[in-house]
Amino acid sequence: MTLEGEGGKRCPTSEFSVAGRGVTLRCRRYGEDGERTLLLIHGAMVDSDFFAYAAELLARRFCVVTYDRRGYGKTGMPADDAYGMDLQAEDAAAVIRAMGAPCLVVGHSAGAVVATALVERHPELVSACILDEPPLKEIAEPDDPGVHLLNEIEDQIRLGEYAHAKRLFVDLMGSGDSRALPRTEEELGHLTDYFNLFIRQEFVPAFSYHPDYAKLAQSNLAVMLGDQSLRTYHRGIIEEFARRTGAPVIYRPGAHNGARDLPADYARVIAGALELGW
Repeated sequence: MTLEGEGGKRCPTSEFSVAGRGVTLRCRRYGEDGERTLLLIHGAMVDSDFFAYAAELLARRFCVVTYDRRGYGKTGMPADDAYGMDLQAEDAAAVIRAMGAPCLVVGHSAGAVVATALVERHPELVSACILDEPPLKEIAEPDDPGVHLLNEIEDQIRLGEYAHAKRLFVDLMGSGDSRALPRTEEELGHLTDYFNLFIRQEFVPAFSYHPDYAKLAQSNLAVMLGDQSLRTYHRGIIEEFARRTGAPVIYRPGAHNGARDLPADYARVIAGALELGW
């Protein structure tokens, strides 16, 4: 995944590794080192290539860093099968320290929950943060059909009925954005393994995370919602999060996976929000 940058030049990229908590995190830098470093934290069922197109575009304004979260991509699985959000926040903190703190941070979906935990635990490492559709089920509208389905998925996972849980989650996600860029063969090749990892290890920690909203209210953060998510359970979460923390809501084009589906639109919204403030 490579886009042409300004002046017809390709964005320079480089890979490096950082020691996390019991794992070695595979990282990628887009663009040159600069004063403003932007860390992008991917969600579930994908690796850091989820952000590849958007990262190359954002590298025109920032030094962009991505990393494969534990168990995904080139980052190995932890020996103790630990995938808690607080532990993953420490992984993110290790990446930021390696780059030089503080950083701008954008987290998507489960990665937004990781970013939430990061801001709570290490506010000194984060200069500003955008949480893109974090699945904080505890503050969703309880009567939303999507929330009922999430509860059923969690019940099936606790019973060990992983195949049924996966089918229910597919129903929950729906058909996605018809304008999305087609998946690559590499993405399709990873999908089954990543889906299994998410359902077995990450679903419960991500969807049952309980933030400290009073502490988050003291941080420089915003929440983001796709315009195609306005009729999903994500809307209730975003609106309640904004009410509890005072965080502004940033609206972007697309469905839940807007960063992957519509990277140019996503990059424009992210860059505008971070450069102009909120």
